Amino acid sequence: MQGSTSEDVYPIAFKHYNDGGTDLNDDGFQIRVHQGNISLDTTSPPFDLTTRNTMQSEAAAGEADFYTATTTGTSLEIDFADGYFQRITLAHSISTLTFANAPSANEGKSVVIQFVQDSSGSRTVAFSSASIKFDSGIAPTLSTGNDDIDVIGIDAVNDGSTTTYLGYALALDAQ
Repeated sequence: MQGSTSEDVYPIAFKHYNDGGTDLNDDGFQIRVHQGNISLDTTSPPFDLTTRNTMQSEAAAGEADFYTATTTGTSLEIDFADGYFQRITLAHSISTLTFANAPSANEGKSVVIQFVQDSSGSRTVAFSSASIKFDSGIAPTLSTGNDDIDVIGIDAVNDGSTTTYLGYALALDAQ
């Protein structure tokens, strides 16, 4: 869609009973995407949105809407309370990786971490220190060039007694 002036519309229909619970109504919303803007509006009553609720994308708004930090030592704590997307600039190699605000019993939480090498590069992350289970039991090796970017996803699942961390390499040496 880059450079496009067209608008894409994605209808979302749902059925519900009226206030009396006897008539089944078809109602819905539309998600509209136009030049990086996402808007939500209704396609039928009783959900009459008289104004469009619009969210600008981060690039269009020029503001970051995610957590950012730069490492200050060799330990890094990823806090699930800091949000789903976290951008961490590596100014140090990380030998101890921990998590805070993990899910409660019978819950799950996810985080996507964008690791960015600083201008010196050559920083590493010891994923094994956090007991993260990766595909085939092999943790990814982050790229180490100056300003390189790697994206790792983490799912934390608590089965009622134990929290398990599952890791996914989403993008390595993203360019």
